[in-house]
This record gives sequence, C-alpha cells and structure tokens, in this order.
Amino acid sequence: MNLPKDYHYTQEHQWLHFDGEYATIGITEYAANELGEIVHIDIEASKTDIKALDVIGSIESTKTVSDLYMPIDGQVVEVNENIKKYPENLSSDPYKEGWILKIKYKEKTSSKLLNDDEYKKYISQ
Repeated sequence: MNLPKDYHYTQEHQWLHFDGEYATIGITEYAANELGEIVHIDIEASKTDIKALDVIGSIESTKTVSDLYMPIDGQVVEVNENIKKYPENLSSDPYKEGWILKIKYKEKTSSKLLNDDEYKKYISQ
C-alpha cells in the first residue's frame, strides 16, 4: 500500500499534506480500496471556517455512502472540481489527482494526526 512519508493521516482514513500555511486533504488508498468502485463525490464545504470533524461531504461507492469529515480546523480555499467529474481518481490516484480540498489551516499540530508508520499500524489492527 502506498503511503507517502511526508503526509499525515487520520483514523477516518484521510490524508493531509502541509505546504506552508495550507494543507491539501484527500482519502487514503486504504479507504478507496475499502469503498470499492467510487461513483460519486459530494463536497458540501464552502469557503468558510470549518471545525475538525464537521461533515464536509460524502463519497458514494457501489458498496456504501460514507461521510467525509474535516480532519483539522481550517478555511476551505479550493475544492477539486475535477474530482466531481472523475470520482475514480479517488481510487486510481488518491494522493495526486484524487485530492479533495485545500485549506488554510489554523494549527498544524494535532494529537489525532498520524505519521505513515502509525497509520500502517492502525489499519493493520
């Protein structure tokens, strides 16, 4: 399983990549595999402040519909509109083309964020 080392992960199976005062957010390869064929994504987040664990949308697959949660506090600055047209990118390229949101975050540190080794251990339990 592909887990970029310079990314952070959540127990809700999302990834964050920090770049300066911004973070890009997506779902992990593990999450995409568990969901199966992804057929639709709905992103409800707007360019407002959103708190950690607020619902920001949903992902529909052939198996289920799952909520998406904001992993940390921040303000949405960009939504990947392309992912709405091509939801399969969430599975085929989750860490590049499959990103969901870009945010301006409040705080980078969070005890809930995992590094790649911690996330590997979490999903193997």
